[in-house]
Amino acid sequence: MTTSTSRARGRIATGGAVGAALAVLLGFLGLGALPAQAAVPRVVAAAAATLIAPTSGTPLGGDTVTITGTGFTGATGVTFGGTPATTFTVVDDTTVTATTPAHAPGAVDVVVQQPTGDSAPLTYTFLAPPTVTDVSYNRVSEAGGTVVTVSGTGFTGATGVTFGGTAAPAFTVTSDSMITVTTPAHAPGVVDVVVEHPNGDSQPGSITYVPVTTAVITSLSPDHGPSVGNPTITITGTGFSGALFVLVASAPVPFTVVSDTEITFSLPGLRGQVPVQVQTANGVSGAATFTYDPLLVVTGVSPASGPTTGGTLVTLSGECFTGATGVTFGGVPARTFTVVDDTTITAIAPAGSGVVDLQVQPSVACQGLLQTAIFTYVAVTASTSADGPTATLADTGSSTPAGPMLAGGGVFLAAGAALLVARTRRRGLTPVSGPQQPTV
Repeated sequence: MTTSTSRARGRIATGGAVGAALAVLLGFLGLGALPAQAAVPRVVAAAAATLIAPTSGTPLGGDTVTITGTGFTGATGVTFGGTPATTFTVVDDTTVTATTPAHAPGAVDVVVQQPTGDSAPLTYTFLAPPTVTDVSYNRVSEAGGTVVTVSGTGFTGATGVTFGGTAAPAFTVTSDSMITVTTPAHAPGVVDVVVEHPNGDSQPGSITYVPVTTAVITSLSPDHGPSVGNPTITITGTGFSGALFVLVASAPVPFTVVSDTEITFSLPGLRGQVPVQVQTANGVSGAATFTYDPLLVVTGVSPASGPTTGGTLVTLSGECFTGATGVTFGGVPARTFTVVDDTTITAIAPAGSGVVDLQVQPSVACQGLLQTAIFTYVAVTASTSADGPTATLADTGSSTPAGPMLAGGGVFLAAGAALLVARTRRRGLTPVSGPQQPTV
């Protein structure tokens, strides 16, 4: 009965309307209803991510990225470096879109979360905001209009530059590390310079706005000095609060505005008399003159080397040689020296060795030495070989055997004598070997 009933149920389960009628009959007979077919569980594969686009964006978050792969149906989330995406959408089994969260700059893993298994990570980079490392001018006019250069990193894609919160009227991103920008008008004072960018604004640089003034120089202190040591000079005058540059011989030098009536600056190493000026937004002041004290300068020596035995005639070139009181080679006085003119001296080197300073002792009018020269002594040694004495210049390694030279000279003389005898015989003459006796 059990076997036949089972077979009947199997036939009823596939018998359509007839099967339904038989099911009622079997129920009436107490044989029970046919069991429902058992559900087969559906196997869902783990998510697999293969592509993300774009691969980078702002650390501020809010960018939409698309992740491509398989097994995304039923995904429960997307994470960026462990931080959940702000929103995500499962478009279909192969596509998910997600909105990036805010995150510190750097590369992170992107994972699609799935109950049956998270995807292997893809890489997404949160880009760093730009940095400002330098602003070309320290001081600009409150009137604006100065073109300055901002240096740093990450400038590509910059959307603006501000000075104390005021947007620059014009700027150009010339490279990822440089922006040229025109300053806006701004009240005097130190202000922040900020580069605006989708990745976040830069940390600020700084610049000083100064009032529009007209500078007048009344004195320099001191107004003369040496060419070496970079002494500090004080400029006295008016209108210095608006100083943009201090110019020495028309070239800008570092300076400090002490007050509206005083500026200090470091003197560059120059020669002679030079103009000193202060430039403001209204132009360049009249010049004060700074005079460099004369200094003896040695600029060249020829030749720059000679034998240790001394005796080399050396010519020195330079400035302020007139009245020079001596020439020394490594502290040893030259055998003799002659001041040819203010720019030339000749001297005979004394004996010495090694590399030495070649110095000229200045006159009272040319205080101190600005530069010295170098002279190198070259050792000369003597040795004996099988061919006879040899003279060697140590630094060149050249040598000349004396024996072969003498032998060669003897051969040359003998050949010359033989040639003379042969020519005499061809002419029918008898060589004279001594006084001749008269023929009787």
